[in-house]
Amino acid sequence: MTELKPQHQLARIDFGNPKMQPMIRMMQGNIRRETRKWQPEADMRLCWTELSAPDMAPFSCLILEPKESRGNCLFCHGGGMIFPLQVSSLKVAEYLARAARISVWVPDYHLPPDAPFPIPMQECFRAWQDMSRTAETNILYGESVGGALAASLAMALRDQGEKQPQALLLIDPVTDCETEKYPSAALDAQAAWTLRNNQYMWNLYLPQENVLYAAPMREDAQGLPPTYLETAEIDILRDEGEAFGQKLMAAGVAVEMHRIAGAWHGFDTEIDHPDVRQTLQMRAEFIRNILGG
Repeated sequence: MTELKPQHQLARIDFGNPKMQPMIRMMQGNIRRETRKWQPEADMRLCWTELSAPDMAPFSCLILEPKESRGNCLFCHGGGMIFPLQVSSLKVAEYLARAARISVWVPDYHLPPDAPFPIPMQECFRAWQDMSRTAETNILYGESVGGALAASLAMALRDQGEKQPQALLLIDPVTDCETEKYPSAALDAQAAWTLRNNQYMWNLYLPQENVLYAAPMREDAQGLPPTYLETAEIDILRDEGEAFGQKLMAAGVAVEMHRIAGAWHGFDTEIDHPDVRQTLQMRAEFIRNILGG
């Protein structure tokens, strides 16, 4: 891989520091405003919709539709359960929508501490129910902690007899609440996403341990759909992601697994970099194959 830009200085911030909370709230507000102003290129239709259900607060979902859509993809965004839907995720979603000719639904799920597990997953479940009624082929995609949401959602859909995804894409996924036990935890000093912030994320998201579906690595992987699983070489989450891929394969799931050399967690935010584009092409090619070429 050719040289990427240096990792953002936010990589070294301690998000759990109480003194940082006013700045984080300011950043969350700025991100939400930027996301609402964002527009795709002219060949892509964008709309925001509000979803709700009994005993569920309304939440927003963005939908990107290419001119000729061949199916749907539910895109579970990352952000460490700290940040809402960001423009960087929307740019990836737009690329996949165009390259694979697929409509992409992106729920802007509520965040902890006000909305800990299972609320973010329930909101993604709700978005899936609406989305999957509109097409025969439906795919689940998750990045970072959105990978945990996507994998957990696939398990919940399987167990509850809901409409199943035809494929699952997991990008730098969070899969286990014990990241420190994996060898890649030793990459902490180099990593864009640190062990300290990863533990803070889990403390926010999962106040109680051993909750069904919260940590996909701890659940039954049988019967999940064909999976594309991608990890970054310089990432504390690398080995837990690859261990989840091995768990899927042991359960008989077809898995296409890639480790991106020289990449750090969330490197695809640098979307115009040629190596990022090459990686996005691999993801789009997997989706195209599921859609029938």
